[in-house]
Amino acid sequence: MLDEGVVRTDLNGYVDVNRVNAPDGVLGPHREKEGSFYALKEIFSPIVISKLALPADFQGKLAVENRYHFTNLNACVFTASLVNFNDPKARMAGHEFKKSIAIPSPSVLPGKSGFLNIPLPADWKNYNGLEVHAVGPDGREVLHWTWPIDLPEKLTKELVFGELPIQENVEFEDQDSMLILRTETCAIQFDKTSGLLKNIEYKLGLSPLLGNGPVLVAGEATPVNYRHFPEADGYVLEFQYAGALKFLKWKLFANGWLQLDYEYNLESGEYPFMGISFDLPESNIIGVKWLGNGPYRVWKNRLQGGNLDVWESMYNNTHTGSAPWAYPEFKGYFSDIAWMEFNTVEGKFLVVSPQPNLFVRLFDFYGLSGPVPHPALPVGDISFLDGIPPIGTKLATGLDTKTEGLGPQSELNKGGMLQRRTLYFYFGMPPPR
Repeated sequence: MLDEGVVRTDLNGYVDVNRVNAPDGVLGPHREKEGSFYALKEIFSPIVISKLALPADFQGKLAVENRYHFTNLNACVFTASLVNFNDPKARMAGHEFKKSIAIPSPSVLPGKSGFLNIPLPADWKNYNGLEVHAVGPDGREVLHWTWPIDLPEKLTKELVFGELPIQENVEFEDQDSMLILRTETCAIQFDKTSGLLKNIEYKLGLSPLLGNGPVLVAGEATPVNYRHFPEADGYVLEFQYAGALKFLKWKLFANGWLQLDYEYNLESGEYPFMGISFDLPESNIIGVKWLGNGPYRVWKNRLQGGNLDVWESMYNNTHTGSAPWAYPEFKGYFSDIAWMEFNTVEGKFLVVSPQPNLFVRLFDFYGLSGPVPHPALPVGDISFLDGIPPIGTKLATGLDTKTEGLGPQSELNKGGMLQRRTLYFYFGMPPPR
């Protein structure tokens, strides 16, 4: 259960875990909680609500399973809350509680299934999220769940298109090997041959070193041609490719938002990850804030334990199971990202996705140290992914050295399906609406 270690009095109290030989627990030596603790809490929860998303015709009815051995669910207390998540301009992470709703406790016998019936108010769709809390007979919270309401598409419209009235002229410039989109406040450069983002310059001195992307983390992309043209609210650069990548379409809006549309189709087969990457120097990162699951990182076969909210994390280089046990780990794969703000020494930039199920990978890290090699990492420094790898076991032998031998959740991602996604970037602080 705990990472065991020896307090080295000869090293001023350093907890020596003998590198990879001792840290086998889901808690640190002083019961520091890592992500696996919260995953196990959800996996072994005696109250199970398995709905991943609220349907369009949701009327407040949630299927619930009672995995208690002796306790009827009518001995538990259920409450719901309607919340609004703090937006990127807010100083704080988290959310605002707007309305609290009492839920009648259903009579569901041990081992049986039933329903929670939430008396939703008429205006419930005007809020960002629905939270449900379950408290056991001992008065302690068993688990809580949060579902988005019309996110992230609704949020994207508010963040990006809600600010379009602020107008600037967008100019196009063809300069040697670069294509430049320029407004009065910024100039964004793209490689004429590859279509990749190369440089961002702002008159205020902000130059986030995001670049050399997007590149596919799996599959080939051969540039074929490009075209450019103005639109009423901005200017477009569109690049066509042969191979897995079909196209990249950049559009700089008059209000400073940069839109990226891309489409790819990997050949049939298995892939540890699927999506795109950019370069961003790890030495320049200060922290990130995001709306999505958190605060802990995930793997394909360990998605449990997180919760939807606005989270903030400052940079650390923690490796699970070793000092200083500063959890949550900053680096890794993070799930269901609606937006993520990157704070760097050159300034901030914001990335927003209108489609669900986006994973973001942050930098290089060892998911598992020890004799079994850790899963490979995508190219680049930060990635926007449609599929992530599973994690294997430690000191495993035989079939267990391959994650696909650990069950269906540990299988690799399957190719052969068209993937299309849009990302919006804003470099600096977005203007007020």
